[in-house]
Amino acid sequence: MALYLVHEPLIFFICLVIFGPQYDWPGKDATMEEKEEFKLKKLMPVWGVPIHFVIALLFGTLLTYLVEIPAKNWLRRLGDKLWFGKKDGVKTNNNELNEC
Repeated sequence: MALYLVHEPLIFFICLVIFGPQYDWPGKDATMEEKEEFKLKKLMPVWGVPIHFVIALLFGTLLTYLVEIPAKNWLRRLGDKLWFGKKDGVKTNNNELNEC
């Protein structure tokens, strides 16, 4: 999941580093050449794809192991405490849940 969340902002950041900020929206009265140039600046160059691939995998892996998995474990423990009355790894015998 983290890779999916990282890759698109990373494309925008790479384009920002390569082309700089894009403040100059061509407007309605711009020529076709100006509009095409503006559109091309929003596309990542082909040589940026391997760079993007490596950085996205690195950031996705880091986010998974440093944020996503610890948050999932914390939420699971919190849910167990709230719903099932479990105390930090101690399992309780809930006959009501086992009857389903």
